[in-house]
Amino acid sequence: MALPDAHALLGQARVGVADLVGETLITYLPVEGPYFHRLVMNLLHAAGVTPRAVQYVTQTHSMLALVGARLGVAIVPQAAERWCPTGVRLKDLAGAETVHADLLLAWTQDLPNPACQRVVSALSQLMNHAATATAR
Repeated sequence: MALPDAHALLGQARVGVADLVGETLITYLPVEGPYFHRLVMNLLHAAGVTPRAVQYVTQTHSMLALVGARLGVAIVPQAAERWCPTGVRLKDLAGAETVHADLLLAWTQDLPNPACQRVVSALSQLMNHAATATAR
């Protein structure tokens, strides 16, 4: 959850999806980011939450910038912590623990480019590492 500095929800020990009632939500465009848009909206719908207003953008870093400008809050991927700007605080969102984005990779196995096999190998190692860390 991305919140602007000094937002009231930052004072809560635990922020849940239901706490987003009445908030202005910054999220992905339904047309240009339908997969992530559905993930967020399904999470809100399951909790019975209707945002006060919704502002749509195409990129996570744009969401973070708008949150930093105090124009709303955003449900962002955990990876957003790598590029969180000044003025934005990230907080775990209780109730969102089971929401995960799928990552798919396709390639032609007989592709002669040696970089392809290196990328596939690196991603396989990364996924194995993530699976091991999750199992703990």
